[in-house]
Amino acid sequence: MMLRRLSTLFLVFLALAFVASAPGCKKVQRLLPPKTIENPEAGTPEAIVQEAIKAAMTKDEAEGWKHFRSLLHSSELESPASEKNWRQMNFATFRRKVPLFLEDPSKPVYKMQYYEETADGMYKVFVINSKSDVPTPCGVKRDANNNDEWRIKMCSL
Repeated sequence: MMLRRLSTLFLVFLALAFVASAPGCKKVQRLLPPKTIENPEAGTPEAIVQEAIKAAMTKDEAEGWKHFRSLLHSSELESPASEKNWRQMNFATFRRKVPLFLEDPSKPVYKMQYYEETADGMYKVFVINSKSDVPTPCGVKRDANNNDEWRIKMCSL
């Protein structure tokens, strides 16, 4: 009897895990515990977000910006005004807020609550923010000008 119950619970867990990973079941995915992103596979959206966090953690602001800029989608660098906005607004804010996204301020490890894929090809990673009940999005998109690699298109971190 106990073995049957455990088997049933295991099957229910597997079914929930499968449903949560299916693209159409984001509501279920949002109910699951956040996933710790420590050593993501190179070239994945999660790895790009981690690289952005590393850039924001860099003590030397100019070096950090150089790293962060290399992660931006080429469409975000088409005008001097856009680049200036990324540096002076987005990146500056991100540098101040980066500890809110980390478990340990000395390591670029973060927790992803969930992700969304949009119709226009953007992949949004929703990162746990210790000062908010709502996770913070960082959107990446493949960049034809950069070997079709993932690059940051929008980021509220």
